[in-house]
This record gives sequence, structure tokens and C-alpha cells, in this order.
Amino acid sequence: MKFIQTKFVRAALGILKVTQDNSKEVWRFVPVQDFTSDSEIDWSKSIAEIDQQLYKKYKLSVNEIEFIEKQDSANVIIPTLSPPISFTSPRNK
Repeated sequence: MKFIQTKFVRAALGILKVTQDNSKEVWRFVPVQDFTSDSEIDWSKSIAEIDQQLYKKYKLSVNEIEFIEKQDSANVIIPTLSPPISFTSPRNK
């Protein structure tokens, strides 16, 4: 899902997410979205374009947008649909 890949969501997660833990609490600042065709966000767009739509929807200031855009979002762990890789278990050959 493109929404959780946006810088907007990564920044919101980054406020509370300081460990690998992915509890419900760390998602507190990520707003619930309408993913239907009635949504004001066009989810078919690229992630960068969705970010721009989210900034507009939530009326972020230029400073807030610049802050989000400059963040190193690689440090935020985003959940995936695949199981996590265990680095402590032996690999099958």
C-alpha cells in the first residue's frame, strides 16, 4: 500500500517509533484514510504525488513539508506483508 510508503506517514511514525516494536501506539499520529474511490486523495498516483496531496489535505506549512522531506526515513521501520527476516537463525542451503 502506497500510503505507508509516503514520507508523510514515515514522519508521523517517526515521532513515536524509536524501536523495532510496531505496537498500535506508534501509529497514533498517522491519520486514518479513505481508500475508496470517494477519497480526496488519488491513490493511483506516485508516492511522491500522494505525499503532496497529503500535505495539502492536512494544510502543512512550508516549514513542516521541508522538515518531512529532509528526514532520513530509512531509519523508520515500515511493516510489510512478508515475514521479517531472522538474522539469528541459520539459513537453509
